[in-house]
Amino acid sequence: MFVQPHFKVTYTTAEMWTVPDVLQYELLSVPEKLKTFYDGKYPCQKYDDVPSIRIHPLLNCYLLQYLCYEALGKTKLCHEVLTKLNNLTGKEATVDENCVLFYNVVAYCNKKSGRYRKATKYILRSLKTKPSRRNAAFGYLKSIINQSLTLVREWNISFN
Repeated sequence: MFVQPHFKVTYTTAEMWTVPDVLQYELLSVPEKLKTFYDGKYPCQKYDDVPSIRIHPLLNCYLLQYLCYEALGKTKLCHEVLTKLNNLTGKEATVDENCVLFYNVVAYCNKKSGRYRKATKYILRSLKTKPSRRNAAFGYLKSIINQSLTLVREWNISFN
């Protein structure tokens, strides 16, 4: 059983250039905060008012490890980290009971590794938890469908 962390990793829109791609999608899926941020009512926002997401340190660690190993082409280490991610539960690695972020990150990593069935499972959990157009899982689902259609087309061409 995991204990709630003493700190949370926070990514803000002001630091967008440093944020991993998967978390950029999550940051852009908080339009209410973005709208109030860009209204220009306050020339200098307080740090807590800047649109941001908070991620559990363990989930952030595994995500960054996965992305680094993937960039280095170390597939065996990617799969080890992915196994650890898939063994986590939403309750163990969430902040403020935001399971959607957890599901989307795990779905993203599974999709990148070609584990589309697992990715789809986490996407569906995410969409059941937050069935909104503002859920970044819709983008991942679209990507998986497009890749599947491409494979079907290639398969049909190879048999003709």
